[in-house]
Amino acid sequence: MHRSIKSAVAVAAAAALLWPAGATTAWASGPHGRANATLVCGSQCLDLSSTALGPNFIQNASDLGGAVGTDRGRKVNLRRGGDARVNEDFVISVDGFVRQFCGWAAGDFFSPTSYQCLHYRPFPVFEANFAPDSNESGYCAGVRAATQGSKVRLEPCGTSARTLWIGDVRNLCGPVTVHGAATATLPAGIPQSAIQASPLAGDQVIPLSVTDSGQVNADSVIVDDTTLGSDLVLNTDYAFGPGNAVTILAAGSAQGGDELVITYTDTHQNCPAVQQADSVPWINGGDTAFSHPLVLTVDGSSKRPANQLYLSQENSSGGIIPDIQQFSVTAGPSS
Repeated sequence: MHRSIKSAVAVAAAAALLWPAGATTAWASGPHGRANATLVCGSQCLDLSSTALGPNFIQNASDLGGAVGTDRGRKVNLRRGGDARVNEDFVISVDGFVRQFCGWAAGDFFSPTSYQCLHYRPFPVFEANFAPDSNESGYCAGVRAATQGSKVRLEPCGTSARTLWIGDVRNLCGPVTVHGAATATLPAGIPQSAIQASPLAGDQVIPLSVTDSGQVNADSVIVDDTTLGSDLVLNTDYAFGPGNAVTILAAGSAQGGDELVITYTDTHQNCPAVQQADSVPWINGGDTAFSHPLVLTVDGSSKRPANQLYLSQENSSGGIIPDIQQFSVTAGPSS
């Protein structure tokens, strides 16, 4: 169950499995012309970066916290990438699939009622093996305990769920469709008490409110004339667009004084403007919670080391995961 599939195979497998949930290019993309990891590790190494700091700061095994004579316990942070920095060399590999780790038996790593087992059974499970100059150390990015605030450190690979990670693609940074509604009294914007029920003197334009840079899906628009007790007919009673607006046609069946309820959906990017496309939160496999799992988070205020990685409960306030909990993976150096 704990077999490693190196770099290109890992990325291809992840891309294939994440695609149905909406992932697009980041999992299988090449480097973005930036120096990162070492030339020796090359394409074997994959770079993990955060939306909060951008693609030039990548996963790094700091010199702090390690046990004497071993890499175990070294704190893992994000550091500006450089093609001669062996501390930034990590081989991210697929160890299997979530379903293989779920169960109540002593050898099963994931609780069947955990968030990952409830939502991601067919999805891949990853480890990030510290591999300076492509020499795998046997120590992976993980935590000593899957608890709120636990710092990410190098821990022995393949011995516990605490070095395993699952992409939370339900909160992928990408296109998301949301529902909206609007009400109006014809003529649009005029209180009902100020008008008489009569044929419309002209077309009435009703703008629809959408989320950040969203676009209303034209085929989702339904206009219900509650006064008539029926839905209006597209291109007979009303037209949609341009500019996310519904135009009630004067020649249609609606009249002045009619009350309308307009329902629709709009699609927008589920991420802040600065967030990298296809960023995703990373769930730590040691967490047993069935909702709001513990995910990888970067502490931009930490000092020793700077930009320490740690676990915190996933924050989905407002339907958008914050930048500090969104991460992308790209291939190693391009030169």
